[in-house]
Amino acid sequence: MKTFAGVCLFSTSLILSTFAVAQPEGGLLRLDSDGDGRVSRDEFQLPERHRKGRGMTRADQDGDGMITRDEMLAAVGEAGTERSERMVSRFDTADSDGNGVLTPQEMADGAFSRLDGDGDGYVTEEEARQMHEQRRARHQDRDRKSGGNEA
Repeated sequence: MKTFAGVCLFSTSLILSTFAVAQPEGGLLRLDSDGDGRVSRDEFQLPERHRKGRGMTRADQDGDGMITRDEMLAAVGEAGTERSERMVSRFDTADSDGNGVLTPQEMADGAFSRLDGDGDGYVTEEEARQMHEQRRARHQDRDRKSGGNEA
């Protein structure tokens, strides 16, 4: 159960990129190919480990490289009602064409949008740092509530 819950958490995090996914080794600005101090959507890409990670493989039950709403629901099924509702909402937001399937492009676009806190079409180091801190706080809160027993 702990392993499954861990896989679910990893899968949903990966699917919706709620965290510092844009932080490759060396920081976000490593993706800044034009040197303007910020990362545009064209420059942004999910790190390889987030595109083809173990959680992605488990969530993508049919192995087609996309996550359906049913696959996501199966992956978060045991995550708890509040977390499941949040993940469903995030999935629906990332599913830009509303077809119930997240493509790799939609996953990357969703990650970028969540990182682009002010919606200006660019992610700064500060925006990525803020997202990372929010994620850390959520994980600490979750661990505190569960007594640190989650996988």
